Amino acid sequence: MLKSFTFLILVLVSIISVSAKDIFVFANEQNFSKTAKRDIIPQRYKVIILDFASAKNILSKAPLEQSVNAHAAPLIFELPTPDGTFEKFEIVNTPIMANELAIQFPNIMTFGAQGITNKALHAKIDVTEVGFHAMVFSPDGVYFIDPYSRANKNEYICYYKKDYFNAAKTNFSEDGIMEDVIDNNLSNGRAKAGICI
Repeated sequence: MLKSFTFLILVLVSIISVSAKDIFVFANEQNFSKTAKRDIIPQRYKVIILDFASAKNILSKAPLEQSVNAHAAPLIFELPTPDGTFEKFEIVNTPIMANELAIQFPNIMTFGAQGITNKALHAKIDVTEVGFHAMVFSPDGVYFIDPYSRANKNEYICYYKKDYFNAAKTNFSEDGIMEDVIDNNLSNGRAKAGICI
């Protein structure tokens, strides 16, 4: 009986272990759409082709966070990094919506991830009708995987937070102080905290 159970676990792990190299491929930006509106343009980033349909299908098989399978047979999935490598993660399904909403919006899925090779990594992932998104917390800084543009669910960028600055959302005064940050941080004429980006 124990041998049968062990064999079953090994089969399940091999079935749900996925190499990102089959789903994510680092690419050349010259092949990406140039006409679509881009919301995020970091100073430095890697471009990636993602087989979105396959990624969505594979991630839908991740065990629920609080289930026995979350530890016994987690989904193993590789994510790209901004330095052009891949990191392995254990993925668990972490639903954030009430059951009624989840039934109404089945195309919104959320996941948690824990680094395997590098235990210091953890991530939050979502898959929605507008694409795949990941926020990875690493010792080198937070990095993101986001759609390259709104037009294509298969084209992505991977970049560190420190390499993205949204100048359109910041107003500078004549002396170079960011007015919107100051306005948001003042309480009774005193700054609550320093600038956090």
